[in-house]
Amino acid sequence: MGASIIFEMQAIQFPEGIPHVSAWEGSTTQYLLLAQIGCSNVFDVSNRRARRWQAVAFGARYEVIAEMTKIAADAAGGMLRLGGMRQTTPEAIIRQTRTRLTTAIFPEEARQRSMAVSGTVTLADGFQPSAHKREDFATLTARDSEPVTDRPVPHRRWTFDLLDRDELGRWLCCRSLEQESYAGGVRAPDVWRQIDLQPGPTLAA
Repeated sequence: MGASIIFEMQAIQFPEGIPHVSAWEGSTTQYLLLAQIGCSNVFDVSNRRARRWQAVAFGARYEVIAEMTKIAADAAGGMLRLGGMRQTTPEAIIRQTRTRLTTAIFPEEARQRSMAVSGTVTLADGFQPSAHKREDFATLTARDSEPVTDRPVPHRRWTFDLLDRDELGRWLCCRSLEQESYAGGVRAPDVWRQIDLQPGPTLAA
């Protein structure tokens, strides 16, 4: 059985908080933690281990560390390790997380590195949100979208620029609509797959 590998991590900080996030949470620096993840037994056409960038945690520093602590627990059973290491302890992953948060870059620096980080929300045509999410749904549907043609049921996809504070805040609010969609029986993409980061392999803190 293969193990998941974290090849690289990069944190982006938003010191002024995030619009549309609750006032208490948004009053402190928020972080978006990205990781380049692959599997030990999955290779691409060039015989290199396949990997892609994913969003693994968002929130205040303590929230990101708490989330990564849960993820790092898989290392104790040998199901997760850091790139270049045959075995990894949970503590090593938490230590790497703390280092990346300490050296987190700003969105402006990310753009200077030619990074682009986008998040998506994908919903089936005809989806109806619950009452408390109708405002988020109205915000979402007022944006431009594109049809999704690789599913048996028609869907539409909305894309957000996650290096923009306002866009990130709206994505964080609207992405929960996918969870409602999933709960209602409509397949929604995994949260970890909602991030597209380019160019991945050139990042270095």
